[in-house]
Amino acid sequence: MTQSPIPFARSLSYALILGVASPALAAPPIHYYDSADGKTGAELRTALHEIINDHTVIPHTGGSYDTHDALEDLDQDPGNSNNVILIYSGWSVAKSSWPDWNREHSWPKSYGTESGPAYSDLHHMFSCDATVNSIRGNKYFDNGGSSIPAEAPDCRYDTDSFQVRMEDRGDLARAMFYMDVRYSGDRAGELDLELTDDTWLIASGSRYMGKLSTLIEWHEQDPVDDKERARNDQIYADMQHNRNPFIDQPGWVYSLWNGALVADRFELSQANGGSITFSIDAGVAHGGQDAVLLASTSGTSPGTPLPGGLETLPLNQDWLTDYIIANLGAPPFDSFYQTLDSTGKGTTILSTGPLPAGLMPVGTVIDFAFTTVDPYDFVSNVIEVVVVP
Repeated sequence: MTQSPIPFARSLSYALILGVASPALAAPPIHYYDSADGKTGAELRTALHEIINDHTVIPHTGGSYDTHDALEDLDQDPGNSNNVILIYSGWSVAKSSWPDWNREHSWPKSYGTESGPAYSDLHHMFSCDATVNSIRGNKYFDNGGSSIPAEAPDCRYDTDSFQVRMEDRGDLARAMFYMDVRYSGDRAGELDLELTDDTWLIASGSRYMGKLSTLIEWHEQDPVDDKERARNDQIYADMQHNRNPFIDQPGWVYSLWNGALVADRFELSQANGGSITFSIDAGVAHGGQDAVLLASTSGTSPGTPLPGGLETLPLNQDWLTDYIIANLGAPPFDSFYQTLDSTGKGTTILSTGPLPAGLMPVGTVIDFAFTTVDPYDFVSNVIEVVVVP
């Protein structure tokens, strides 16, 4: 196969660095996500599922336009319209070299996508070198293993897992998040696809895929770029007429799967209260934007927010912040410090007196994290607090 390597680099846009709006290259239609606004956890999952469900199905093979044709359009090399760019390797190869390149079902067919709309869902299908596709097989995504020197030197694999090159990590992760939400088993011929860290569940004939914590890590390492936005736009406008919400709103990943991001767990006494000091890491600082404190009382799957638990904190232009939030807008918290340095790291102090049993019964789990208001493009590590006697 004739191929040429494609140099690929990602960077934060000036819009993010300066805290100003960027051109809406892949902005979803107005009101597309209205039913998901303000929701978290299970409610957000249900809303997103209903938005992206029942898409137009492109035939896998046959007909006047099938997934082969669609991939030629979606993965076309912008520098050579006769070529496609392959997932995993980044090679640019002639469209005419099919079947030396073929379809990659990133959520493997043997894990619940061998029939129904999932079989031809373009949001998880990519053009791929046939040899690399065979090596990957139905391995779940994770880090480590041996390299593939000839066909995909930046990928690694072992007996059950496959690590992709840095440039593809976020793309694949967000494709997996989409599949988990799009397919919930509520339609005939569709399984309830689910991401997991329990790799023993991932087997032929199952509906599981992973590794969830690795995919969240890849989502952070490789942010959404214009190439991915354009692909999402094209699938929506010309093919399936649905979108991948985790490309449009990357922060929704943390609302649905923040349990995999819990960095520290602390205990607070219901009878006596107490004080907790922990470090936060909000990633790259975003000058001029607001930071939002996210809090929920449903543990690893956010549900009902704390009363008054969503606070907006203006970050100054020096990216140096030292705020006290009294009571989080409601009892029982006495004070909450946020101190961020120019890298988005700092120290947080949470202090409280006795916790009202009716509001904070023993066993209550509270999650805290920080993110920006718009776009929701980063989140800090998640701090979990458990109420004990």
